[in-house]
Amino acid sequence: MKTLTLAAILLAAAAIGAQAATFVATPTAALSGTLVYDPHRNVVVVFTPGGAIWEWDGTRSRARLGVAPGAFSACVYDPLHREILTSNGGAWNGSSWRSTSIPTGALGAMAFDVARQRVVGVSSGTVVTEWNGQQWTHITPPASPGVGGSLAYDPTRGCCVLAVGNPISLWTWDGSQWSLLDGGGPAVTAGGTYGVWFEPGVNRLVVHGGHFNPPSSGTWAFDASGWTTIATPPSFSWAGNLAWDGIGLVRFGAGSAMPEGVWRLEGNLWRQLPIDYPPSRNHNSVAFASTPSRAGLVLFGGLLGTTHFADTWILDGVWVRQTPAHAPSPRRASSLAWSPTNQAFVLFGGIDAQLNTLLDTWLWDGTDWLQQTPASSPTAALQLVTDPMGGVLGLRRTTVGTTNDQWLWNGTTWINQPSVGATYAQSSVTAAHDPLRNVVAAAVDTQLWEWNGSAWTQIGAMPSAWNGYGQAAYRPDTQRVVFLGNQSLSNPSLEWDGTTWTTVIFGGSSGSPPITVAPDYARSRLVTFLYPFATTHGMLTPTPASAQRFGYGCALGPSPGLLTDGRPIPDEPDFGIGVTTLAANAPCVLALGFLVQGQHLGSGCVSWIQQPPAVHFLLADAAMLALHQVPIPADNNLRGVVFVAQAAVLDPPRGLFGGLTFSDGLRIAIGD
Repeated sequence: MKTLTLAAILLAAAAIGAQAATFVATPTAALSGTLVYDPHRNVVVVFTPGGAIWEWDGTRSRARLGVAPGAFSACVYDPLHREILTSNGGAWNGSSWRSTSIPTGALGAMAFDVARQRVVGVSSGTVVTEWNGQQWTHITPPASPGVGGSLAYDPTRGCCVLAVGNPISLWTWDGSQWSLLDGGGPAVTAGGTYGVWFEPGVNRLVVHGGHFNPPSSGTWAFDASGWTTIATPPSFSWAGNLAWDGIGLVRFGAGSAMPEGVWRLEGNLWRQLPIDYPPSRNHNSVAFASTPSRAGLVLFGGLLGTTHFADTWILDGVWVRQTPAHAPSPRRASSLAWSPTNQAFVLFGGIDAQLNTLLDTWLWDGTDWLQQTPASSPTAALQLVTDPMGGVLGLRRTTVGTTNDQWLWNGTTWINQPSVGATYAQSSVTAAHDPLRNVVAAAVDTQLWEWNGSAWTQIGAMPSAWNGYGQAAYRPDTQRVVFLGNQSLSNPSLEWDGTTWTTVIFGGSSGSPPITVAPDYARSRLVTFLYPFATTHGMLTPTPASAQRFGYGCALGPSPGLLTDGRPIPDEPDFGIGVTTLAANAPCVLALGFLVQGQHLGSGCVSWIQQPPAVHFLLADAAMLALHQVPIPADNNLRGVVFVAQAAVLDPPRGLFGGLTFSDGLRIAIGD
C-alpha cells in the first residue's frame, strides 16, 4: 500500500469554517510547574499550572498535547511501574491517565523509596501513605517531625529524607518511624517554602526555596561534612522547582507569571542555560511593532526586578535573538513604531536603572541599531505610531492642552506640532495605524479621532460602554482597528472599520487588557503580551492549535496512547506524533485521516478512522515510544484543518485482536 505524507493530504484539505476569535497562549517553552525526571525516557516532565505537559530533554522543551492532568503540587516517578504518580492520586504512563484512588486526599510531598520499592507520600508528619503499585497503605509513626516539608530519596543512606521546619531539620524514614538526621539546618525567611532533592554524583542533598514577599530564594547543600550555603542569583523569585535531568539539578522559574528561564546547578554555581526566547520582563518595559512591509515583531529592552535589558529579539513565528553591533543602552518603557520613510523601526526614549528619562532616538534596520542625531527632540515620553505620511507620529498622553503633545518623525528629525496637538490633547490616548485606510485611529478618553497625516478629525463619541482604558491595534484578519478593553472594568472590546462599530467578545480575554498588542502580518493575527511580559504570548485567533483524544483503545491492561511532539502550527518542521506502545521495540502502524468512523473489529476493538489516506509503519524504541515526524508546511491556509490519528501496536501478550493493541483516537487541529 502506497503511503502519502501528511503535507500532501493536508494541502488537499479544506479549512473549517470561521469561529469566534480566542486569545490562546502560544508558549515557546515550559515556563514552570511541577517537575519530575523520567529516567527511562531521559526527560524531565513539566506539568504546568495551566494543565499542559512539556518535556525537557536537556537542551530544549517540547509541548505535549492531547493530555489534561488535574491540578497537583507534587509528583514522583515510579520506576517499578514506569509511571508518574501525582499527589492527588493520578498516574501518568506517558500517554494516558488513570486514578489510583488515593484515600486520604492530596499529599504534600512524595519520593520513591528505591530500597523498599515503593512510593512514600507525606501529607503531614503524623500520617505517611505508601503505594506499592497496587494499593495505598497508611502508616502512623510514633512521633512526628512536624507538618509540611519536602521529601527525597537519599541512596547514600538508603532511605527517604524529609526536610521540614524553620530552621530546617532533616529526618529519615525507615518504613515505620522518623529519626532525626540533622537539626542544625539553615533558617529560612518566615513563611518561606522550600524543597529538597538528592544530587547524584555529588552525593548530597540540596534544599532550595524562599519567600514570596519580598521575593527571595536560597540554596543549601547537606553532605557528610554538614551544611553549605550556595550563592543564589538575586533574580530568582520565591519558589522554583528542581529536578534531575540526567546531567544536574535544573530549575524552571517560579510560576507562569514570572518565568526566569532554565538554570542548572553545577557544583556550587547556578548557570543559566541558553534559551531561545526572551527572559521575562516587566510589562512597562517592552516596545515592539509590525508592518506589512516587514514581517515579525521587534522586542527591545525591559525590566526584571532591578535588571534593565538591552537585548533585541524578533518574533516571526519563533523567537530569534539578534546580535547587532550597536544597541541603545539598557532601559524600560521605550516606545517603538515602524517608519515607512526610513524602512526601519524607530525607538524613542525610556527610563534607565538610575530612573533617568531618556530622550534619544534610534533606528533598527533589521540588522543593527543606528543612533540618530535629530536637530530637535521631544521632551517627554511618547506613544509612537506609524504616520500616514510615512514617518512616525508621537503622542503624549499627559497634561491637557500643552504645546508639546504631538511630534512627527520625518525620517531625520522630530518636528513639534503644537497647534494640532492642542486639538486632541486629553488625559488618555490609545492609537493605532490602519494601513488599509492609511489613517491613525485614536481613542481620546471617550472620543474617537482620526489623523490623516495633516489634520485630526473628530469622528464622534466612542460607544457608551467604553471607559477610556485599553489598547489599540490593527487587526489583520478582520482589517479593522480593535480597541481592546478591560473587561474586568466592564469595558468591552470594540472594532472600527471607518464607518461602523462592532462589539467583540474574545475568549480568554477577560480581566486586564493586554499591556502591548501588535499585528503579526505574516500570520494575519493579532499578538498580545500580558503583564508581565513572559515567554508566553497570546495569539488572537479563530483557529487555536489543539489535540484532543476521543474514543477508546483496546488491550489487556492499559492501551497504547497518542500525543503530539510540539504544537500543530503552520511552518512547524519539527512537529510529530508519538505512539506510546507499552512494549519495547514493538512494531506499530500509525494511520492518519480526516473522517471519523466507529467500525468495530471485534473483542472490543474499534477502528476510528475511515479509509485513512496515509499509513506509516513504525518501530518503537527501548523506551516504548515510536515517534513519527510529520512536518507541517509553511502555509497559513492550513489553519483550521483538522485531521485524526490512531495507532495499532503488535503486542501479542496484550493484544485482543490478532495480537494487536489499539490506541484511542487523537483529533488534531492546525492553528495558532
